[in-house]
Formats: sequence, structure tokens, C-alpha cells
Amino acid sequence: MADWFEKLKARIKGRPAGEKKPLLILGIGLVGMLCLLLSGGGSKTEKKDAPPDTAGAQETVTKQLEALLRTVDGVGKVKVYVTVERLQANVYAVNTEQSSEPDRAERNEKYVLTETGNDTEGLVLYTVTPQIRGVAVSCEGGGSGVVRQEVTKLISAALGISANRIWVTKMQT
Repeated sequence: MADWFEKLKARIKGRPAGEKKPLLILGIGLVGMLCLLLSGGGSKTEKKDAPPDTAGAQETVTKQLEALLRTVDGVGKVKVYVTVERLQANVYAVNTEQSSEPDRAERNEKYVLTETGNDTEGLVLYTVTPQIRGVAVSCEGGGSGVVRQEVTKLISAALGISANRIWVTKMQT
């Protein structure tokens, strides 16, 4: 890195005084841009009340399904594995201002904020809930077609997913 800097410095020294100023400005600009790139741009995003991660959503749904399936006649011991496609996320309200000047188009977006006591938070329009991709169930009664069908129907109704996203099998004892 110092090698290119030395070359630039030598070029600046070899120029007449009137030609040094633009090169100095260019050099300072390049060094500034390099510093910004190395520091990560200088902007930081603060997360407040981060949405639950996929593992947390999987664990919650898994426990609820296991408890529900234990109540079904013929299921017996049960293990459930749930695959979650996306995280829970909040969608916030945004005010957008656009400038329609012919030589310069500008768009400015600002989050709509609400104040409660000493806290300021973004206005949540709605929350997108985690989406279930699939469910695998291993249970003692999984060898019976009737139990498999009941478990599949129950999970499909409880989670709102199609039966082809659910697999039920007999647990090895």
C-alpha cells in the first residue's frame, strides 16, 4: 500500500506549483474513500427488539405440535421436527418524499415514529409471521395408516400447510 503512495508523492513533487493542487485534492479524496471503505462506511444500524430467530420459532412450534399430537389416540411417544422458511419480521410505516426537478431526481424516506413515555419506536404496519416449510413426525403409532392420516390432517389444519409438506413415520423402539 505504501508503494503506490510513494509513487503518487513523487509525481506531485515533480509538477509545477499550479498543477499540484488538483492532484493533492484527488489524493486526499482517495485516502478518504479508502478510510470509509475500511471502516464500513460509518453508518450503523441499531436493532431494537429483534424478531425471534428461526431456531426459536422452530422450537416453539415443535413443542406445541408434540403436546398436541400426544393427545391423539394411537400416537404414543412422538418427536417432531419443523422447518421454518423465513423469520418473523415487522413492516414499518415510511413517509416518502420525491423531488421532481428535471436535472435531479431525489427520493427521501423517513420512518414514521411513535413516542410512548421516553421511548421512540417505528410505527409497525403489520408483522409477517414465520412460514412453515415442512414437518416431520416420528411416533410409536406411525406404522398405522389411520394414525398417519390423523396426524397429517391435524398438522395440516393446525399450521395451515398442505399434506405434502408433512411426513409421518413409525418411531424405532
